[in-house]
Amino acid sequence: MLLTDAKIGVVKSLKLDLKQLQQFDKLSPLFVFVFALVIRLYNDLVLSQQRLCSFGDGYFFLKTGQELAKAITSASGLSDFLAKLTVHTSEVAGSVATFGSGALADRLLLDGPVYTCFLAIVHILTGVVTTTDYAQNSNIFSVANSLIDAISCVLIYFCGRLAFNSKAGWIAALLFAVYPAAILNTRLCYSELFTYFLLLLWSTLSLSLFRLNQKDAVLVKTVLSFFLGAISILLLLARSVFVPLPLAALAILFIPTVADWKEGKRFKPGTLLPSMSALIVGGALCMAPWLWFTHQVTGKFVPWVNRAPGYNLFVGNQLNTDGWRTWPAQPGIPNETSDALKSLSGNFSSDPCRFSALILRKESRLWAGVWNDFKHACFGFNWQVQNVFHDLLLLLAVIGFTKAIRKTGENTARPAIMFALFSAYHAVYAGFEPVARYAITAMPFIALLAGAALSVTPSPVRSRSFFALITFGALFFALLDTHFSFIPFCFSILPTDNFALVAFIDAALWIAGWVLLGVLSSKQLDSAKRWQSTVVWAMVGLLMVVSAANLIYDPAKTEWVTELKEPNDAVQAEIAVAPVDGRANVSYLIVDLQTDFSAPNVTAKVNGVTSLPPMPVLQLMEHREDAADIFSLQAQAMQMDPRSYRHWWAFPVSTNAVSTSSNNVVSIALNSKSDNAISPVRIFGDYPFIDKMVESRTTAPPGSSKANSDPDPNFTTRTIPSLNKFSWVKGYVTIDRRDPRPYDTINSHFTVKNCSYASAQGTSTSNLSSSFGRKFGTYRMFLYVPPNATPPVNAVQKFDDSNVLFSRNEECLVSGGDPSTMLMNSKSINMPSSSGSSSYMLSCEFQPVKRRSIGGISVAFSRAQSTDEKLASSAPSHNSWSSPWSPTCFVLADKHWNKFVFVGRLPEDISKSSNTTAKIMVSPFSADRLFLHHKEALRDSVRVRNVELRYFPNYDAKLPAIDNNRLF
Repeated sequence: MLLTDAKIGVVKSLKLDLKQLQQFDKLSPLFVFVFALVIRLYNDLVLSQQRLCSFGDGYFFLKTGQELAKAITSASGLSDFLAKLTVHTSEVAGSVATFGSGALADRLLLDGPVYTCFLAIVHILTGVVTTTDYAQNSNIFSVANSLIDAISCVLIYFCGRLAFNSKAGWIAALLFAVYPAAILNTRLCYSELFTYFLLLLWSTLSLSLFRLNQKDAVLVKTVLSFFLGAISILLLLARSVFVPLPLAALAILFIPTVADWKEGKRFKPGTLLPSMSALIVGGALCMAPWLWFTHQVTGKFVPWVNRAPGYNLFVGNQLNTDGWRTWPAQPGIPNETSDALKSLSGNFSSDPCRFSALILRKESRLWAGVWNDFKHACFGFNWQVQNVFHDLLLLLAVIGFTKAIRKTGENTARPAIMFALFSAYHAVYAGFEPVARYAITAMPFIALLAGAALSVTPSPVRSRSFFALITFGALFFALLDTHFSFIPFCFSILPTDNFALVAFIDAALWIAGWVLLGVLSSKQLDSAKRWQSTVVWAMVGLLMVVSAANLIYDPAKTEWVTELKEPNDAVQAEIAVAPVDGRANVSYLIVDLQTDFSAPNVTAKVNGVTSLPPMPVLQLMEHREDAADIFSLQAQAMQMDPRSYRHWWAFPVSTNAVSTSSNNVVSIALNSKSDNAISPVRIFGDYPFIDKMVESRTTAPPGSSKANSDPDPNFTTRTIPSLNKFSWVKGYVTIDRRDPRPYDTINSHFTVKNCSYASAQGTSTSNLSSSFGRKFGTYRMFLYVPPNATPPVNAVQKFDDSNVLFSRNEECLVSGGDPSTMLMNSKSINMPSSSGSSSYMLSCEFQPVKRRSIGGISVAFSRAQSTDEKLASSAPSHNSWSSPWSPTCFVLADKHWNKFVFVGRLPEDISKSSNTTAKIMVSPFSADRLFLHHKEALRDSVRVRNVELRYFPNYDAKLPAIDNNRLF
């Protein structure tokens, strides 16, 4: 009797646990929603330091949404609204020429109606229809995006549950809830997050229809089909390139196989006809308003959104820019897609191998890195760790797909194939200019497949094979994403200087890594069937080919870096300069280098003559305001000095110091001070493999004695980072985030030789770096002798001859709560006038108090309106001006005193004015931090000392585009 009662108690307990589990299962969507939303809101409202909503294309989406909201709220009726809707300004509506148009019709044709309608609703509901500053309301848009993204996580849960099982849905939803790109980019008003929300909504409806029984009510299927048709059209209008996906996915889910026909699983006309009719009606009702609108504006019925695909198709397939969008822009950008296709065909026919390799390398640009344009940390994890997590999701997705399509689980096979189709289809972007942002619409389905893998992996934490896979995968992807190279290490252990041989070994090691990854992945398969392994090895083989294309055609494989980080560190080289006619009084030592903080704290000398303080070449160039604007915005979003990324730095030196009769000895030594933090300076160099002779009689420098004579034995071709243009996309938007400059292959006199590296351990000519691995060849440094077209100067002033206009040596505390402490000079600084170009140098020392990330420092110039009519008409008038290259925020090197140096070029009207004054401002917080975290910003502070403003009256810092014939 007691035993029977015990059994009854156990049964009742099990029933109670089952009921609790069922209740929990019902609440699962709510738990997923709350978890995802809390993570996003905490990041956006608490951790975020930047207002990013209107960056890039986000501005245009917000502008379109705002104009649509204005049209809705201000219209007196339907006819008035439709009239406002169809007014456009361009002759060719929707063309590249309308990119900058603010007219509602033009913007809708380019940005589409879907995401912009969502933003219009947000504008109306929050009452910010008339705002002129989107950034002031950035939190509103972040919250709206976070709500939609949290719903997307719920839809992932439903998709995983319908496709596989509840456990897979949970895992996939949690993976995507913590996926860094989904969290970080809710602060940006780009359409991608809303697009995958629609794609997930479509998937949930289609899978619900797929799981319905043949006996279920026809009405339920009809309603689901109606909404499925409507969402299909919304998806098309949100991302027109996805037009084949709904049809292909429906075919995958619902077309019976041969086995189905044999088992009698066929379409029943009684349910098929209503469903098809509802699908068509739902789609037609969504498409009709768009067709009417496009006909009213363009005179044609256009069933898609024209995001000017010809532009991305053109710039993404130019061999001379390696498929990067550059500034200055490539000439000949067409308005029509057909013309872009002709250009693509021409590039392919000119060099089929190189063009094919470009297409393969674009796959890694699309997939290999997480979408994080500003390299923001996500809950303490930096962007490199985020990349590893992203890559591991891709790896698990391949395994999950292979497991889900096994024959014994055909109920999971069709959904898995659909998810794989959605993901693989994104490779279509490789035909254009792919960026990591384009791949995020595939990541929910990658998470679903990864969830499927983890849901059927027995004890993944305790499984040795699974642990080995994840551990090796994380290490392998970490090295791959940081562009790690085995070449320096091979040179240190092999008795050879043959770069081609060592590069081959490097490639072989990476190929071996892919093979090992394939072996470890195959061990996760629960079947020994050959076709399952074939799926894994086919993917591994594809990745090996992509890696080979990157290894062979990546010019950066030949580069190495020397880091100057100790007081005695220095580099030296000899450069031969041929005679050239029409020399300017100022020449430049141009060096490829990078420093994390401020300007490079080095002393550069040419033949013992100390150069003037350097500036990035792009900062020196005339007519390059685009560079200043783009780098300034990027630096503001990243909280960094815009000069701290890779640049060519130009050190001005008197042309009289440059010898044409003997080798010029060039040296660069690190400056240091006992109580100052040392910000390392990285100088880049190349292995000698890239130099080769060029037989040419016509490209010797004009005016040289060798022009039109025998080929110059020192005339070579080299592939180097471009001196005249840059690519924001390359520097920040894809996996290749090392350098914002595309590579150029140029022919010129490159005569750098006898390089050496000096440190406290001595001087070395065989190994030009102190880091592990042997680096030899030449430093990337050149002497540039500009033509005399640059404005002449009387003489180049030495550093000690410059005028000190202001100095303040005592230590002071700049407090966010006391604005009076932010002004360094109590009285206005009177600036002298100059007859020509002039520059200034601001230097000081910072010490952090609590936060190492602080605001910026700048010199604000102001002057009265010029009475010189000739001067006023020849140049833009600046009544107030501050250099766009001045950092608005940056991170100090460490807790010691940090030396800061900034050199800027004054505009001509400021320089020539006799009534210009200046003031020096220091802020312990960035403007975005003050807006987002006002109370915390007021408590920020930083110590400052040794503030000094110098003036260079004859610092001729204007550079035209660099002529390769004058580069030595």
